[in-house]
Amino acid sequence: MIQRWVCGQSNKERLCLESLRTHTLLVLAYQSNNVSPYELWEDTGKLVRSAMIQSLHLDPGYYGAISLFDKEQRRRLWRSIVELNIQSSLAVGRIRVNPSLQEHLVSKLLLLNISEVIEIQGQLLQQCFATADGYRRCQRSVMGEWSSKTRLRWRWREL
Repeated sequence: MIQRWVCGQSNKERLCLESLRTHTLLVLAYQSNNVSPYELWEDTGKLVRSAMIQSLHLDPGYYGAISLFDKEQRRRLWRSIVELNIQSSLAVGRIRVNPSLQEHLVSKLLLLNISEVIEIQGQLLQQCFATADGYRRCQRSVMGEWSSKTRLRWRWREL
């Protein structure tokens, strides 16, 4: 059903992050359900090409108008797509990574450490970004009135 939805989209509809995320999850489902390695390799190739059309392979640090959260989401999605592509290429025996390409891929894949979890009054809250917008969004949505009475310090590590 999801495959029909992804294939039925127009080219314009396919060029959004939500569509790429859905396609990535579909490829992961194929991988876990033992689909033919060649079919998986073809699908990941389509996924890589779609991601490159959206410029996910470029460092999102150059985009000034995008929030830090969106930049990090683009980095993480690109990293997932590259990992799936490498795995499927290895499965069919069609990968040759030279050192310069490997260095290029790794330099673009450095991520912020945002997956730390902190415990506040018995609740586990996923850490938000250290931007004012992310902090306010997290305060309102997760913590409600309690956040105005408490000073929280969000930590994140730059690599």
